[in-house]
Amino acid sequence: MRQLRLPVGIEDFAEIRRNEYYYVDKTQLIEQVLDRRNKVTLFTRPRRFGKTLNMSMLRYFFEIGTDVKLFEELFIAQNHELCEKYMGKYPVVSISLKSINADSYSKAKAQLIKLVNREARRVQFLMDSDRLTAVDKALFTALLDREMEERYHEAKIYIDQAIANLDSTQNNNTVIEHAGDIYAMNGLTEEALKFWKQSYDAGNKSEGIMTKIKNKRYITEEEIKRMTGGSAVTPDRKSQSRSGAKKNNKLRNGKKK
Repeated sequence: MRQLRLPVGIEDFAEIRRNEYYYVDKTQLIEQVLDRRNKVTLFTRPRRFGKTLNMSMLRYFFEIGTDVKLFEELFIAQNHELCEKYMGKYPVVSISLKSINADSYSKAKAQLIKLVNREARRVQFLMDSDRLTAVDKALFTALLDREMEERYHEAKIYIDQAIANLDSTQNNNTVIEHAGDIYAMNGLTEEALKFWKQSYDAGNKSEGIMTKIKNKRYITEEEIKRMTGGSAVTPDRKSQSRSGAKKNNKLRNGKKK
């Protein structure tokens, strides 16, 4: 009988399975995730309770080109229909922030860029997919850039797509305001003003949008706070606050009488 070793400090599912370490079978989690069909699944456990290992296990199960032998003799292998339908069928992006450790914003940003670069290179085969448009590939290429500086022209491509696909039955004020911001950062001031005014006319009466229209330029939230005395309350809310205060004063005066 082979003697298995304890996987101390090992969080990679494939490494554990290939190198004869003890593994407590948690693959039933795959069934649970698929059965619930949630858009987002949050796993809350204390440190060292196997969250990263479970994420690694999910990645190896779903990602294209996976080694099916990793799951032999495990619980999930009994569900042949599920494995046939889902195993190795999807591109998977897997990023863990636990290794980010820096004492400044610039250092943390540099570490995050390296992390994203590494994962983008791992799934670079997606560039050969006929399901990606030219725009998709351009945006993906930006993730491979070691600098990953702000690319406002690429942001404009994305926001143009978002604007073209807006649902007229929904409140789109925020998206339209962001379109104005991105156009302004690309030096397209007149177009930016049109977006901001459109957002304002549609009901966005925030201090931010009015300040941008008045100054005819993009203004950060910090600048807006300084220019408006730290207030981010819309005029409508201000009037409601004043009317509410008057009512309270009347009630207090009534009690005094």
